[in-house]
Amino acid sequence: MPAMRLTNALRVDQVDTEFRARDPDAERARTNPPAAPRYFNSLVMDGFLPDDLHVALLQYALSNEEAFVPASIVNNRHVDGVIDLEFRKSWRCSHGLGELKPAFKDALKSRLVPQTRKLGVPDFPISRLELELVAHRNGSFFRRHIDTATQSARDNQVSDRLVTGVYYFHATPKRLVAFASFVPHEVMPVVCPSDEFAHARFAVNIWMHRAKRAI
Repeated sequence: MPAMRLTNALRVDQVDTEFRARDPDAERARTNPPAAPRYFNSLVMDGFLPDDLHVALLQYALSNEEAFVPASIVNNRHVDGVIDLEFRKSWRCSHGLGELKPAFKDALKSRLVPQTRKLGVPDFPISRLELELVAHRNGSFFRRHIDTATQSARDNQVSDRLVTGVYYFHATPKRLVAFASFVPHEVMPVVCPSDEFAHARFAVNIWMHRAKRAI
C-alpha cells in the first residue's frame, strides 16, 4: 500500500456563494455560516501506483508527444472551454490515458476512494471519475482557481466535482495529492530550462463527481 499522510493547510473562508446556493446540502452552511474559517485536509500518497503501471504510464506519455495540445479552462464566460494562456499554460493528451485508463481507475477505486472522507468531504456516491493527462513544461502554470463549476458554468453540467486528485508521475516524485475540489489551488510556474518534452512534469488530474442534485 502507498504511504499516506494528511495535512491541514487548506483553508476555506467561504465556499463560492453561488455553488452553495445551488447545492441543497450546503444550504445550512449558507444560512448558518461557521464562526471560524473551515479547514479541509489534503491527502498525500507516495508510491500511489505499482511500479509497473507507473512505468507504463510514463512510457505512454513519452510516446504520445504529438497528441498533447494546449489545455483549456472553463469559466462563466466560456462554459464550453477556452484556451487562455494568461490563466493556464499546460498541455493535455487528446488521447487521454488510452488502454491504461481501466487499470488507473482500478487503482483509484481501491486506494484513493476509500480515503476521501479523510479530506473533510462528506461521503457521496461517485457518479463519474474524470481523468486528464497533462504535461507542464518550462514556464507552465495554472493560476489560482477551484475545480467545482459554479453559476452559468454549472448550468449544463450533470454532476459536480467534489474531490480533486493530482498524480505526479514524472521521474520523481511518484506521488498523488488529493483535496476538496472547491478549495482554491494553483500550479506555480514550472522551471525546466531544457524544455524537452521528456523532462516535462507529467501528471494525471483526477476529479470525483457527484450527480448534480435538484434545486
